Amino acid sequence: MKPVERILEALKQGSFTAKQLQQMTGSQNIHVILNYLTKKNKIKKEKGQKNLESSGPKAVYFYSLTAAEAVETVAETANQDA
Repeated sequence: MKPVERILEALKQGSFTAKQLQQMTGSQNIHVILNYLTKKNKIKKEKGQKNLESSGPKAVYFYSLTAAEAVETVAETANQDA
């Protein structure tokens, strides 16, 4: 399975940060792949905050499937179940 496919498969479970996706998929150049998928409108990138005890809030980006990609995923699942 290619890194792009592994990332899309992981994002079917929810939204994750780049570091979480890298740990889940084992992809080395995760930011390049995520930027590519964002430009192709396969995933969306949303800014959020993570609170750290020692240094306070830190800005992070969460990646998730776009609405069109999520509908495509549901259709694939329905076809496999039928």
